[in-house]
Amino acid sequence: MHFVPSMLEAFLATDEVTADPAWAGSLRRVFSSGEALSGSAAHRWHELTGVPLHNLYGPTEAAVDVTYHAYDGEPGTTVPIGRPVWNTGLRVLDSCLRPVPDGVPGELYLTGVQLARGYHRRPALTADRFVADPYATEPGARMYRTGDLVRRRPDGTIDYLGRTDRQVKLRGNRVELGEIEAELTRLPAVARGAVVIRDQRLVAYAVPASDATLDPASLRAASRRRCPRLWSPRHTSSSTTSRSPRAASSTRPRCPHPRPNEPNAGSPQGRWSSGSPRSSRPSSASRTPAPTTTSSGSAATASARSVSRAAPVRRAWS
Repeated sequence: MHFVPSMLEAFLATDEVTADPAWAGSLRRVFSSGEALSGSAAHRWHELTGVPLHNLYGPTEAAVDVTYHAYDGEPGTTVPIGRPVWNTGLRVLDSCLRPVPDGVPGELYLTGVQLARGYHRRPALTADRFVADPYATEPGARMYRTGDLVRRRPDGTIDYLGRTDRQVKLRGNRVELGEIEAELTRLPAVARGAVVIRDQRLVAYAVPASDATLDPASLRAASRRRCPRLWSPRHTSSSTTSRSPRAASSTRPRCPHPRPNEPNAGSPQGRWSSGSPRSSRPSSASRTPAPTTTSSGSAATASARSVSRAAPVRRAWS
């Protein structure tokens, strides 16, 4: 049996599953991959079934699974991603490609024969992610820069800490928040935009340009044309606030945004429908972004020779 961690969480929340664990009697091993596996979910699985649970890690660019770790009941926020599989190398390096000591966070680089050749028709992205391996003995060896922040234990086990960029995983699918924001702000009616994940949904906040009116239906239609299908908004709602989203490159922290379909606390206007004329609507400098939500992310496909994608998504494990 193989679970994406978010599916495992949902599975363990089902009464039919937890009422009588006898259904697990025929299981010998269970695998989990696609997202960070929480220690709480692994513990609940172990207590309920006793069936060995193995945490797998690996990006599409490296033929999917490149590390493994058998959950041993050790407490922790997340289960370690473990050690490399056969013919795979792991390097934990700093920003200057220097190895970091055990216990010090660094970016994870992958080596081995299973690395993809690159991204289909994306030479610049290929050069950025597949870099020369300065520690290899054979000429032409490369490393894949995962963008994952990790820490190596003294025994060689790797702990996953997070991302070095704004890529996230939503139910096992890659989501590049910055790229969604870039497409959002290319629309003439949008001055600024921000995208966050709330309650397992993508929520996009858009600030109207001067003298522009945001129509949720138009935003949804535009997103379908510009973004992968799984990134296209399916629900929209609006609220007001005196704070606006910051660009991904901004050095200032992002302000918290109101939840979809909820009025902003302290706002005299309460909730309003984007695109509806209103004399009390705040100025464009303080106007609330119109939240747009979608229910999933995007996945990419790859082979040992190439990674072909329909959209500009990048790194994280599959």
